[in-house]
Amino acid sequence: MLTKRDPISRNYHVIIAYSLYYFIMSFITYTSVNKALNLQSFRINILKTGLFSETSIYYISITVIVLEIGLVLILFLNKKLGFSLFLVMMLFFTGYITYLRLNGLYEVCGCGGILNGLSYSYHLLINLCLISAGLYCFNIISRSKDEI
Repeated sequence: MLTKRDPISRNYHVIIAYSLYYFIMSFITYTSVNKALNLQSFRINILKTGLFSETSIYYISITVIVLEIGLVLILFLNKKLGFSLFLVMMLFFTGYITYLRLNGLYEVCGCGGILNGLSYSYHLLINLCLISAGLYCFNIISRSKDEI
C-alpha cells in the first residue's frame, strides 16, 4: 500500500513499475515491428487458423500492427489509459490463443522474432506474466498522485 509514511516502500514499487513499464513498451514495440518486417509470415500464421478469409487477413494483420504501435504511443502519453488498453489487448490475445487451442487450431505462436514457434503453454505463460505486470503497473499508477 502506498502511503506518505512509507517512502521507501513507495519508491520500491515505483522503481518496479517503471522497469515493467519500459519492458512492456519494448516488448510491444519489438513484436509489432517484427510483425511488420515479416508481414507475409504473420499473415500466413493467421491464415493457418482457418478462422479468417484471405481477404480479411490483409486488414487484420495491418490492424493488429497499427493497434500495437498506437498502444505504445498511448502508453507513452498516458500511462493509466495505456495500461488499461494494454490489459484489454492482452486479455483479447489470450482469449484468442485459448480459443485456437481449445478448437485444435493452435499450431505455434505467430508473433514473430524470438517468440515465433512457442508452444501454447509457453505463450499462455508469457501472456499471463504480461497481464500480471500490466495489472501491477496499473495499480501503482492508480494509487499514485503522480503518474509513474
